[in-house]
Amino acid sequence: MKSAVLLSLVLFSITVAAAQETDSSAYKKYFGFSASRVSGLGLTFGIEPTQQINFQFTGGIFQTSSSSFSSFGCEVQFHLHNQHNYKIYVGPAFGTFNEGDELNTIREKRTSEFVFGLAMGAAAPVSGVFDNRLRVSGTLYYPTFYKDNSISVGFGATVHFLF
Repeated sequence: MKSAVLLSLVLFSITVAAAQETDSSAYKKYFGFSASRVSGLGLTFGIEPTQQINFQFTGGIFQTSSSSFSSFGCEVQFHLHNQHNYKIYVGPAFGTFNEGDELNTIREKRTSEFVFGLAMGAAAPVSGVFDNRLRVSGTLYYPTFYKDNSISVGFGATVHFLF
């Protein structure tokens, strides 16, 4: 047991040391929180397989004493600019939102909605925090298509930690 703890501490120290020596733009994944009426509300995970594209997945389940809410979505970001964790991007986004009473027993009180929009946004690191690995982004979605055939403007914000 003691050797496993010691080995874990050594590996953690090596990882932290390697991360500090690496340029922060080399991080290709992130985890955080996203709030968007288009691509989802809740915890978010993103991956950047190439320098030009990024996939962001968001999901959350929230419950109060009288109702429940769930949200799942995805966004594909095509980078117009991507250097040193500063990004400007465009791309499609979609999400599904569900709301109902606590046990979802009353059908009339359940609602479900699918949303699609075009994302345009920017992301920047919070300078000096976690070796510039904390990043915030803002996104404008236009046009945004809702289930009731209305077209609108949507907004979103994300705070995430790069790793």
